[in-house]
Amino acid sequence: MVFVDEVQRLSRRRRARLFRRRASFVLGSHEDHGPELERADLRVSTVRVGGVDVHRLERIVARRIEAARRTHGPVPRVPRATLEALTRHFGDDLRAIEDHLYGVFQALEEVCDVEL
Repeated sequence: MVFVDEVQRLSRRRRARLFRRRASFVLGSHEDHGPELERADLRVSTVRVGGVDVHRLERIVARRIEAARRTHGPVPRVPRATLEALTRHFGDDLRAIEDHLYGVFQALEEVCDVEL
């Protein structure tokens, strides 16, 4: 069995070579590679992993902010209303939420509450 995480980072050529191997695959990806796998004549079962609700997102964001802290003192805060707006906009796509917040945090000029 072959386990590959972040398979979308492989080039199309490397993915095609990988998929030609006659093995069982477990792929972690943020893209749907079902059509590629089917073209390689492989049976495909897709499992979507989700379940990021506002409460869980609140804990994840707080841990990420704390992990990125450079000094003691105040840090930007993401209020619950902002987290709720993010889940309405992005659903449970944690990667998209984090990517959006990264851009917002990079643009901050001072420590403040983050709004969507």
